[in-house]
Amino acid sequence: MTTPRAPDDHAASAPARVAGTSGRVDVGPPADDRPPNPVVVIPGLLGSRLVVPGTSRSVWGDFEADAVDPRTAEGAELFAFPMAEGRPLRELHPASEVDGTLGHVRGSVAGLAVKVRVYSEVLGGLGVGSFGGSFAHGAGAADHAFEFAYDFRRSIDELACALEAFLRRAARLVQLQRGDHRPVRFDVVAHSQGGLVLRYLLRYGGRLLPLDGLPRPTWDGADLVETAVVVGTPSGGAAVAYDRLVRGVPGNPVHRAYGPELMGSFPSGYQLLPRARHGPVAPEPGLPDDGLAPEFWLARDVGLACTALAERRAHLLPGVEGDARRAQVAEDHLRKCLANAAAFQAAMDRPMPPKPPHLRMHLFLGEGQATAARVAVPRGARGAKVVARAPGDGTVLRRSALLDERGDGEADEAVDSPIPWDGVTRLRSGHVKIMSDPGLLARLPDLLRRPAR
Repeated sequence: MTTPRAPDDHAASAPARVAGTSGRVDVGPPADDRPPNPVVVIPGLLGSRLVVPGTSRSVWGDFEADAVDPRTAEGAELFAFPMAEGRPLRELHPASEVDGTLGHVRGSVAGLAVKVRVYSEVLGGLGVGSFGGSFAHGAGAADHAFEFAYDFRRSIDELACALEAFLRRAARLVQLQRGDHRPVRFDVVAHSQGGLVLRYLLRYGGRLLPLDGLPRPTWDGADLVETAVVVGTPSGGAAVAYDRLVRGVPGNPVHRAYGPELMGSFPSGYQLLPRARHGPVAPEPGLPDDGLAPEFWLARDVGLACTALAERRAHLLPGVEGDARRAQVAEDHLRKCLANAAAFQAAMDRPMPPKPPHLRMHLFLGEGQATAARVAVPRGARGAKVVARAPGDGTVLRRSALLDERGDGEADEAVDSPIPWDGVTRLRSGHVKIMSDPGLLARLPDLLRRPAR
């Protein structure tokens, strides 16, 4: 990841002309005496803290001495999404619970305590009063600024439904505190996977993916949102998702490795795969190239149901006897996740009616780092090898952030995106650091009609 540059070094002022937009939005004073809209910040994948239910013991997010070890049976059960043959994904519930957004990540290196900033700057800059994620903790009480911490493992349509319920609760709180019962709309700042949660909400409101067919796009969720600020979101997926499903999350000095049997259990992980039409996988003779096809994984013997994970699957499925049976449960889960991901991507790619006049959508993307654009996944691979790169933020391609069907989005005038962006700001930071990029933090008060902090 690169070090953020000073605001005046960013290519943030050039108008971005994309399909269905009129270029950069000029945000002026409100047309009436309304107070600023309440603000909600949504983190990305792995951006919420997970804890053992009823305790503060960390499952994900704080990696100090008492944190749960993902290499143990206890740790695997708490971190993974559960699997049960024959049961729909939406009926399954993880063994750990969410406890707020990752303002900081805490751990130790060589016995020394370390604290790495993640979302603390944008949360603090917008006046989010608590990292606890709960109305009871006082979040939003003073400045009407909230965080929406969520279970990043779940299917994104489920998360969008949870977001709708959260916004309705928050709207009621704002009305009570203001003594004003006029309808409330929010300004939402969403990072990475959180941007997909927001975009699904805008398109479909609080409706789950149907078990058969696709939802009808209506912009139902736009009734709750006035300004959608989408930051580093993989609207076209991310090639790194293949590596997470084949290799897992590698360890580093702060935290241990989280293996593919854990990451491959997340329904959301498959929804983040790139669109097959963009050619993200190098052809392998005799093997399918579409990552949403079960045969892609089974024929290569990679991912959740592969033979190499037999011992680790025993941690995930301690109540299932024998690896043949456990592999059968894992394959059933894999097939459900892939079918769910295919439905999600089809729903997100459906043509939309014209955007409601009040809704503004602004994209912040990173383009300063060579980012995986195509990977190779041969038989028996233990990771996805990057074979081609293109501009992006190190995780998400510029093309994916724009959902640019033309190519890499080099020339603004040629961008072909079905998303009706009102403006695009290009930054140089990496995927995580983009949320503390000076260019983003400097623009947000103007976009959200809030005082700079």
